[in-house]
Amino acid sequence: MMTFLFFIFLGSILGFFLGLMPGMHINNLLPFLLSLLPLFPSPLHLSTFIASFSVSQLISSFLPSIFLGAPNAETCLSVLPGHRMLLKGEGKRALCLMISAALTSSLLSFFLISFSSDFFRMLYHISRPYVHLLIIFVIFLMLLYEKDWKKAVTSTLILMLSGLFGFLVLNSPFSRENILFPMLSGMFGLSTILLSVMEESHIPEQHETNLNVHPKGFLTAVFMGCLAGIVVGFLPAIGVSQAVLLIQQIGGIRETEMFLISLASVNMANEIFSLNSLYLLNNPRSGSSIAIQKILGEVDLECNMLLTSSILISTFLASCIVWSISDRIIKLLEKCDYKKLNITTSFAIILMVWVFTGVFGIFILLISTSLGLLCNLVGAKRSYCMGSLLIPSITFFAGIQPIILEKIYA
Repeated sequence: MMTFLFFIFLGSILGFFLGLMPGMHINNLLPFLLSLLPLFPSPLHLSTFIASFSVSQLISSFLPSIFLGAPNAETCLSVLPGHRMLLKGEGKRALCLMISAALTSSLLSFFLISFSSDFFRMLYHISRPYVHLLIIFVIFLMLLYEKDWKKAVTSTLILMLSGLFGFLVLNSPFSRENILFPMLSGMFGLSTILLSVMEESHIPEQHETNLNVHPKGFLTAVFMGCLAGIVVGFLPAIGVSQAVLLIQQIGGIRETEMFLISLASVNMANEIFSLNSLYLLNNPRSGSSIAIQKILGEVDLECNMLLTSSILISTFLASCIVWSISDRIIKLLEKCDYKKLNITTSFAIILMVWVFTGVFGIFILLISTSLGLLCNLVGAKRSYCMGSLLIPSITFFAGIQPIILEKIYA
């Protein structure tokens, strides 16, 4: 048991450092981690290490998404609300909200999954033929709640434009495994950083932490986030970002604080369900779960309980580490030249895009950044850029993608 705890602790520490790197994700390192199997006492030890690594990276990625505006796939939607709170002197409060939500969601998700496993198996098999209709329903709700018809039209155009962009990129013969990195980094990361540079934003003095959130509202947002995170865990193509947008519309979540709480809850619930899906559905739902399935093959109840325990322990460890260093990071940011920091972060993102995706990735980064800036110019929510994933998913699961591809590349 002590060896398992050691590798859980080691995975938590290494995952923490990876999460601090703008735009990085555990999926970039999984081939390397799989090659380390001979160095571990057993395949199960490596599996718990990867599970701990994954959740710790998720928790620590809250820091760059709030304080630097540099997201990964899971935290891309937190950039704008988190960044706004930072510029109002409430960056530490935003971080506290997300950590508290992640901790609460981890416990609640485990409880829901444990007592509703048969229901999830049934829902998984029933929903598979109707995935494209569910995605269309999500898009319809997003546009329905736009109060101004002009914004609804503008948002539709942004959605379709980003959808066309995503369709061409994801189906391009030059597309690579990490192509989502430049797409999301441009729309939600680099565009935000450039706006901060042009507006000469600076980090004001950060206030002391005061959650100032009603317990009922907090628990409601966490509960809705847990349900959404679990549901999208077995619905292909509907990811964390779409889940947050959905509960934002259905639940009437408008406050920045509630949005961040929901986002952190969805991320954590989705992470826990993705690993539990190996046992419940024998179907991996994330990069980490795919790697664990390759290592272990079939996952029994005992292995599943051990993996879930490693996630819960790692969540607590990573949250403690992130919170303990947050004051030092804030003091450092308050003293530094924020414009130079933004420029340095921009070059870091561009460099990593070039390393992982080459010249084609740089091209994608430029276009996706332009889409993010266009949203700001026309006053549309940048969340509609998620059409770059939603529209291609609709064509794929509706069975019409081969027809479209034939017409485009004929």
